[in-house]
Formats: sequence, structure tokens, C-alpha cells
Amino acid sequence: MLRHLERIGHRLYEELFSADLRREYCERIRGRVVTIEVISDEPWLPWELVKPYDTDWEDDFLCLQYDFSRWLDNGQAPAAEIQVKSLTCVAPADAGLDFAQKEKAAVRALTEQFGLTDHTPAQAQRAAVEELLEGERAIHLWHVACHGNFDGQAPGNSPLILEGGQRLCPNDLVGPRVKRRLSADRPLVFLNACRVGQSGLSLTGLGGWAARLVGEYGVGALIAPLWAVNDLVAYEFAQTFYAATQTPGMTLAAALCEARMQMRAAYPDDPTWLAYSLYAHPNARLTWNRASPADD
Repeated sequence: MLRHLERIGHRLYEELFSADLRREYCERIRGRVVTIEVISDEPWLPWELVKPYDTDWEDDFLCLQYDFSRWLDNGQAPAAEIQVKSLTCVAPADAGLDFAQKEKAAVRALTEQFGLTDHTPAQAQRAAVEELLEGERAIHLWHVACHGNFDGQAPGNSPLILEGGQRLCPNDLVGPRVKRRLSADRPLVFLNACRVGQSGLSLTGLGGWAARLVGEYGVGALIAPLWAVNDLVAYEFAQTFYAATQTPGMTLAAALCEARMQMRAAYPDDPTWLAYSLYAHPNARLTWNRASPADD
């Protein structure tokens, strides 16, 4: 599978990088820069998988070689900092994802560690999620651990599966209250779309969520996998990422790269570490702040 992904990365380099851009990469980028941010008007191309090469050299995937992120050209700059004073974790109990519940517990433990306000719903049902999206309470971190289904007939509207099999699609995030909440909070949204088992790759329809959350509402940052990832590795990936963000001076892109490298070392035959896309400024930072009474 990894060899297959490497071939995809080579082909993406051939197709996305013109001769001029390849020359620029070799002369001015390769071995000379630390961060790369790709700004485009589309959310579908898997830029993270680009694997540059020439006849006498071959680089790693862009997302491993650089502190890498992307952003949609929506007229709004990505957030420079996301101050987390409150969070919510949406993880259906009936999804059959054993580690998603451990992931939920780990995310909620951050509220005690940093004195954050916890808005996690008792049940991960659509009505509860909509109430938070349309409510008056600020939420600075949205963490979602559930199944993500790719809809080939409407890939831009592929759903996340909530409690009781209820579906939440990008097109459900509409209206002035949702836009006002997300645009005001500019949260980090971490969509951890999981699967059970380790065989095969199943697309998640990330592009539709990115177009809505980043392109239209300008959230502070979005992390989500291009394909549905292994339940266990996704749980450990999220834990490693959040731990890395607590290192002084650590940026979002560097924290995500750290999580990639640790998961690749721990699970070399599982490509989960390669699946994640980060929509943010690569040098943006996540800060964990105690909530004040006004934040409740």
C-alpha cells in the first residue's frame, strides 16, 4: 500500500509541478526552507502526497519533509493563533469504534488539565451538535471521532455518521447562526473519520467539509484525513498531536509533522500517518487557556 502511495506521489509531482516549478523547487526550496503553505481555490488535490524526485534524487512526501499546510483562497487569512478556552468532543458510542471512546476521554481530559469549559454533549446526536453550532456559547476546539462515509454521487456532501446512524453533511452547516458561531470563534476543527480494520483505503469526502468550514466560514484551522483511518492509530495520532501542541513555540504544522513521524515509526505498514490534511497557516499556534466565567 505504501509503495502504491509513493507512486501516486510521484505522479502528482509530475502533474502538478510544471517544469518551471520543478526548477524552482530544486534551486530555491529543496533543502532551503522549513515550511510550505499551498494556497488554492480547490480542496480536492492531495498536495500532502506529492513526492518530488529526479533521476538522481528522491524526496519524502511534502507533508513529511516540511512543516506543511494548505489554505483555501477565500479572501480571509488563516488564524495566527487559536486560543482554546472551551471544547467539545463528538464521538458516537454506537459506532463500533473502540478507540474512539478512549479518544473522547483523552480529549475531555484536556479540560481538567487546562481548566477549559467542556461542551461535550451527553449523546453525539445530530440535534445536540446543531444546538452547539447554533448556540451562544463559544467553542474553540471541535473534535469529532466517528465513521466518515464517502458519497460518490455527491462527494462534496459526504456525511459523518453520528449516534443512531444519523448523518451530518457539509450542506447541513448552513444559516446565519452557524456562520456567526464558527466565524466568530474561528476554532480548530479536528475531524477524525475512522474505520475498523486495516485493509484498503476509503475516501472521506474531506473536500466538501474543507470547502464549507474553511472556504465559506473561515474556521481557524481544520485537520481531517483524506481517507478513513484506522481506529487505533487515529486515536494515538490525535493524542500525539495534542501533546505536541503543548510544547512551547510549537506550531500547528510542526505538531502535525511530529505526530506523522511518531506514527510512521510505530506503525510503518499503516498509512494513517500520511492521511491527514491541515488547513491553517503553518506557523499558527494552539494555546491552551483557562476559561473565564464569561466564556461559559
